[in-house]
Amino acid sequence: MSKLVLRCCRSDFTSRNGFVWPSEVGDVVVAPDWEPTEECGNGLHGWLYGHGDITCVTYWEEADSKWLVLEVDDVIELGGKCKFERAVVRFAGGKSDAAAFLLQHEPRATADKLIGMTVSVGDEESVFVGALGTATVGYKGTATVGDGGTATVGDGGTATVGYNGTATVGDG
Repeated sequence: MSKLVLRCCRSDFTSRNGFVWPSEVGDVVVAPDWEPTEECGNGLHGWLYGHGDITCVTYWEEADSKWLVLEVDDVIELGGKCKFERAVVRFAGGKSDAAAFLLQHEPRATADKLIGMTVSVGDEESVFVGALGTATVGYKGTATVGDGGTATVGDGGTATVGYNGTATVGDG
């Protein structure tokens, strides 16, 4: 059964060691150095179902970074990321659009852990999103976001973010 993987690249679709990722939907990419070991390297890498550890790369820090959603058959999980030999590009574009695409097309993706997800809810509601995400809630709500994200809540609410994030709450 195929799975969807999220990954981030530089604005020119390159990554480590100058590897160039395809930028068109339907393009196929194959790891030139594939080795099916449970170690980083020797394969293509990403976050299975859009969940994982963003600290393994820094491309997401670039304002014009590119995000890919890739369809893969087999993955080797590496604790916070995964690697694979071959993938088909299913989405190429911006961070929040990639997260929304993944959530819509991958039933194993969940918004509360999804990297780059943007969610807004109403008064007295709660929302949880993954690293680099954005959560916005109305009056007396709760917004929780992973590392590097942004949580904004109206008066009387609670906003919590992980490392290097931004939390803003109204009065009270």
